[in-house]
Amino acid sequence: MVPAPGPSPDESVARLLLEQSLGAGHLALERYDGDLGEHFGAPLARAAIASLVGTPAESAIQIALRTEAIDIGTPDVATRIAGLSSDGRHVINKRYCAEHPLLLAGALVHELLASQPTSSNSEEVLLHGVVAMIHLVQIDRDPSVAHLGTELSRRANSLAVSLVNSRNPGSPRFRLRAPSGAGTIPGGVPGMQTPDFWSIPFTHANSPEPIPENVRTVLEHFVRGPLTQALDYNQAGIDWFDDNRSTNWLPPTRLLRAVTTLGLLSVGDIARAIDWSVPMTLEAFDLQEPSSFFV
Repeated sequence: MVPAPGPSPDESVARLLLEQSLGAGHLALERYDGDLGEHFGAPLARAAIASLVGTPAESAIQIALRTEAIDIGTPDVATRIAGLSSDGRHVINKRYCAEHPLLLAGALVHELLASQPTSSNSEEVLLHGVVAMIHLVQIDRDPSVAHLGTELSRRANSLAVSLVNSRNPGSPRFRLRAPSGAGTIPGGVPGMQTPDFWSIPFTHANSPEPIPENVRTVLEHFVRGPLTQALDYNQAGIDWFDDNRSTNWLPPTRLLRAVTTLGLLSVGDIARAIDWSVPMTLEAFDLQEPSSFFV
């Protein structure tokens, strides 16, 4: 895999990428030009954080504003998309300095929410699940970012595909923990296959801790109702999130569009699943641009 070539976008290019993906009147541009412009030195980081406006992870913007500016640099772990540098700064890996800002949004949310300096595997499962869901939201907004063919686009797609395929047999609902699942990458390399998202070895550390308030603030936008009970980074916490996740974070027809964009469903698959005995109109799909449904 090869990352996007070229230098990191300057202020005008980063803004243009954001505008092309979200539209000229989107509130993300107002944040990009306003308070975020005063805080983030790297335009790529600023655009990525601004792209969270209107997503279930929008509350992470306030967390970002409480941190030091996010720069381009070298994380302490070279394979990370974003992480801490040797001098303790939050950085986007310079390997991905020319990637599209919408592809970096989830990784930055993970970086802002992750425990430092270590985390448990349960924490990584939950936060990577959030990263995958953010990517599904982003490709629903702009399907083209799933087809850029760059290293980061492919990494983000693979994570989202792994989550969507993490499900119990016969269930239409994906879960982080589905131990009887058929596998996260059907047809993929057997050595890379796991039955569910929970089984992916993100880390071997296992020290369950309470889920902190900043993470809870983000999670409650993915679940039904306010998050009032105590939760830990453990199997019980993962199961609670699975059982209480709502559909509001990405309504079914929009999730279907994202899944189709990833190539997991074809037009034929959708047609075969429709009950043609029931009268239907395009409005039933709740799409702003019906032609973009079949991407």
